Amino acid sequence: MDLVDQITKQVESYVISLYEKNQFPALLFHSLSHTQQVVQHVEELSSYYRLSPKDHFSVVVAAWFHDTGHLFSVVEGHEDISWKIAEEYLLPLDIEKIILRKIRACILATKMPTHPRELIEKIICDSDTYHLGTDAFIITDDLIKREMQLREDIDSSDWDSRTLTFLKSHQFHTDYCRQKLTDQKDENIRTIERRIEKTQARNAK
Repeated sequence: MDLVDQITKQVESYVISLYEKNQFPALLFHSLSHTQQVVQHVEELSSYYRLSPKDHFSVVVAAWFHDTGHLFSVVEGHEDISWKIAEEYLLPLDIEKIILRKIRACILATKMPTHPRELIEKIICDSDTYHLGTDAFIITDDLIKREMQLREDIDSSDWDSRTLTFLKSHQFHTDYCRQKLTDQKDENIRTIERRIEKTQARNAK
C-alpha cells in the first residue's frame, strides 16, 4: 500500500470514528451512510474522468470530510466547519499545500447554491446531489424533511413546493451525471408535481 492509499484509509477510519463518537440522531440524511455513498459516487466519476492521482486523492478525501461539520454545527455554514475539521487532521501529515487547497475548494464547493469551477469540484457537487436523479429520491427527500424538522423546527407544510423549486433550480455539473441522472430527476419532478396537485385538490374540497 503506497502512502496515498494509506492516508486515504486513515481518513476513512477517522471520519467513521467521528460519526461513531459524536452520535447525532437528528442526522437522518446527513449521516455516515450518506457520506459513504458520496465517496462511492466520487469514485465512480473519478474513474470515468480518469483523474490524476493527486486530483483523485483530493476529491476522495474531501468527500469523506465534506459533511463532518454537521456533527458540530447548524446547517448553515457547516461546510466551513467541515474544512476546519479536515485541515486540523491533515496538516500534521505534511500533505502538499496545493492538494490541501484542492481539498478545501472541493469541500466549500458543496455549499448551496453550488458554483463549482474545477472538474473535481463538479464531481463532488454531483456526487453530493446524485440521489436527486435516482429512484431513492422520495426516500431521501423525506429524510431531509424530517432532519430539518428536528434540527431547525421548520414549518414543513409547504415542503413539497420547496422541494419542487429546488429540483427545478438544481443542475448537474458533469456531462456524466447529466446523461445518467437527468431522466430520473425529471421523473422525480413530475412525482412531486403530482403530489402537490393531489394536496391542492384535497384542500379545495
